[in-house]
Amino acid sequence: MTGAARSRAALLARYWPGLVAATWEELCRQRLPALAHPRLGAAGDWKPGARWWSGAAPEWDVVAEDVAERRLLFGEAKLAGGDLRAQAAALASRPPPILPARFARHLVTRALFVPDAPPRVRAVGDVAVVTARELFRRG
Repeated sequence: MTGAARSRAALLARYWPGLVAATWEELCRQRLPALAHPRLGAAGDWKPGARWWSGAAPEWDVVAEDVAERRLLFGEAKLAGGDLRAQAAALASRPPPILPARFARHLVTRALFVPDAPPRVRAVGDVAVVTARELFRRG
């Protein structure tokens, strides 16, 4: 391998994990309107998601309003494996962001977006568990 190729490979290795994580988050946000999930509803129930952050407040990977404008979804997109119960508990304990008054009466729903989960796990407590297979299922 030449010096230039090694430099490019090192650069790619340095940034690849962040690029993959950012792509996973964006896929979760964009596929939300097509998602059918027992805890979240039918395909077409949600508007596309967005990322949310403000100052020192916690960042949310996926924030979306349903098309009926009665529910808000706050979600995290996790690529790394880990204990689903611990991840769901951490997500459930996070306070929702402070949003404009028009959202004050919306019902809050939380979702954990993961590449895979054990069979038939659709939720952990009050947190919906959404897998890549569900995100890309054709309905």
